[in-house]
Amino acid sequence: ALLWIVIALAEPSSSLIKGLHSLSFPFAVGVAFYVWRGLLPLSLWGVVLTAGLAVLAKGSLLYHPALSLAIAYATFWLAYVPGGWIRGYNRLGDYSYGVYIYAFPLQGFVVWLMGPQSPYENMLYALVPTLVLSIASWHLVESPALKQKGRVAGWMSRKSVPVSQVSG
Repeated sequence: ALLWIVIALAEPSSSLIKGLHSLSFPFAVGVAFYVWRGLLPLSLWGVVLTAGLAVLAKGSLLYHPALSLAIAYATFWLAYVPGGWIRGYNRLGDYSYGVYIYAFPLQGFVVWLMGPQSPYENMLYALVPTLVLSIASWHLVESPALKQKGRVAGWMSRKSVPVSQVSG
C-alpha cells in the first residue's frame, strides 16, 4: 500500500508504470475482499456508502481508489447478496469464464478496428461479441467437457502408476 501511495504522489511519466499503478489497486482490493470475506459485511447501504465516497472524491487523488473500492464492493454485493432475477443469470449456463477469456482480446480488437475510445465506449462495443463467444464457448466446449469430468478422472486414476513403481 505504501508503494502504491509513493508511486501515485510521484506522478510517474512512464505509461507502463502508470498502467501498472492504475490496475494494481483494484486487484489489491479484490484480494483483500477475498482474504477477509468472512469479515466483510455486504449490504445495499455499503454499496451506497462506497459509491457516495467515490462521488465525493471526484477530482482528487483519492478518486481512483474510491471508485475501485465502490466498484469492487458493488460487484461482491451483486454476486453474493440479492436473490431473484440477478441469480437467474446462470440458469442458462455459466458464461463467466468465457467473459473472462474473451473480453480482453475483443476489447483490444475493438480498439484496433475503431481506434481510440473511452473505456465505456470500449466496453459497450465489445460487450455483445464477448457475450456471444462466451455463450458459444459454454454450450460447445465448457459444459460438454465438464460432463466428461467424472469419466476422465476415473480413466486417469485407473491409468496412474503408483510412485513406488516409478523407476528413477
